[in-house]
Amino acid sequence: MGLSIEVRKFINSKLTGEFVDVTLPGELPAKRTEIRDVQRDNAAIEASKRRVKELSAAKLTADKAHRAAQETLRKTNAEHERCAGELKDCEKHEESLRPNFEDTKTAFEAAKRDCGEKRRRMDIASKEMNEANSARRRAEQILHAATAASEAPDERQKQSLEEQYKQASDTFELKRTVFDAAKAVYDAADDEFRTVKSRYDIANSEINAAHSATKAAQNAKNILSDKVTKMTAREIAAKERLDKLTAELEAEEIRTVELQGSARSIAPRYESARFHYMESGKGEPLILIHSAGQSLYTFNKVFAKLAHRYRVIALDLAGHGYSDSPSFFDYGPEEHAEAIVRFMDAMGIETAHLLGYGMGACFALLLAQLHPERVDRIIAITPGGLTSEMPTSIKLLRSGIFGIFRRSTFSRKNIAKLIDDSLFDHTVLKEHDIDQYAEPFTNPDVRSGVQRTVMAFDEEDILDKLRSVDSEVLLLWGDKDNWRPIDMKDTYLAVLRHANLMIVRNSGHIPQEERPDRVCELVFDFIPAGYDVEG
Repeated sequence: MGLSIEVRKFINSKLTGEFVDVTLPGELPAKRTEIRDVQRDNAAIEASKRRVKELSAAKLTADKAHRAAQETLRKTNAEHERCAGELKDCEKHEESLRPNFEDTKTAFEAAKRDCGEKRRRMDIASKEMNEANSARRRAEQILHAATAASEAPDERQKQSLEEQYKQASDTFELKRTVFDAAKAVYDAADDEFRTVKSRYDIANSEINAAHSATKAAQNAKNILSDKVTKMTAREIAAKERLDKLTAELEAEEIRTVELQGSARSIAPRYESARFHYMESGKGEPLILIHSAGQSLYTFNKVFAKLAHRYRVIALDLAGHGYSDSPSFFDYGPEEHAEAIVRFMDAMGIETAHLLGYGMGACFALLLAQLHPERVDRIIAITPGGLTSEMPTSIKLLRSGIFGIFRRSTFSRKNIAKLIDDSLFDHTVLKEHDIDQYAEPFTNPDVRSGVQRTVMAFDEEDILDKLRSVDSEVLLLWGDKDNWRPIDMKDTYLAVLRHANLMIVRNSGHIPQEERPDRVCELVFDFIPAGYDVEG
């Protein structure tokens, strides 16, 4: 699309304003329903694609989990088989020891019984020997007693007693001989018993050790059997989840194909609008973006100074200043950001530095988030929207009942009051400045465009999007700003990854009006690569 340029001068301004046709994002009302349907279909396709992607990732995870469960089950089965083999070896070894153990045990029991029998016989012989010895001692005592009773006992009686004593002695000797024979037999049996018992103890120790090993192998096998059962259940569950996700993925892929096959496409029908701008200087492009309810005139004191170093372009946003107020334009922050990109296209600017003020600073930051390749560095002067500290007439812009107050809010008298309230130095703005700020609001379309811009501004939503901005950002804040207090800087410093802050001393809400030389000095330091016409 070619450029349609018209020359226009500001009242009491030596700068020359021009117009350029800009193709804006937006559709005529008659097309919006059809577009919403197409957008809904496309959203469904994108949602289905995202679901396919999610299911693919979940399927990959489930497949890994299934393979891991299979591997664990395989290792557990192998360990179980090894333990089962060890158990069989232990049982076989125990069985091989058992015949010898049983034979040794039988011999041990027999030797034990035989030794006991021999001991019993020896005990009987010992008892009989003791009894014979007792009889011998009694006979001896009787003999001694009889001898002592008479110095000359009856010879016959003495002979009888001696025979009894001799008979008792013979019996004792016989019994002692029997006892000695019985003891010899017992000692031999006891030696045999001890030998057999030693073999039995060895065999018993071996069989007990083998039995303990068998029992331990059985316990290990039982534990692994339980583990195999659990691993099998886990593998089955992992397989079921994998099968389920595979089925869901296949179904979603089919659905995606069906949605893509049934989706309609519609050729976009964009409209153009005239944008008012001023341009001066040469070098790297620097675009100045005003806030809602203003025009490019807010940069009147820094425009010429910045043009000494850069190709400076200040524009009136859609619905503001002397630019068109198209009805098809949505006036949201992203729409304004996109419109600035389209303005850059119309001006043949590939990349530029941006200087934004108020809501215009947020539009500049959003532009960097949406089209990072089009933005170099950004100066954001007091970025943000309406606050509770601002006057009621401004806060009413967000209200549905604002319409009845619109004309009085944009009257020259109220605009003068609002500007004065926002300043720290109340002497910097003159009557002709008030005229320049107020003159565009004689157009009802501008009043409507400003209200629509304010109502569509959602600062929390914008802040969330600014986290991905990768451009270098310089925040400028007036230390005496009573509309957006300086503490609000922390919110932007927290979300912007590459932001630095400079405080503009003795300045209220419009630093570029109150301290233009300081603002330009900070811009020159931040963007040193410029063209100096004085150099």
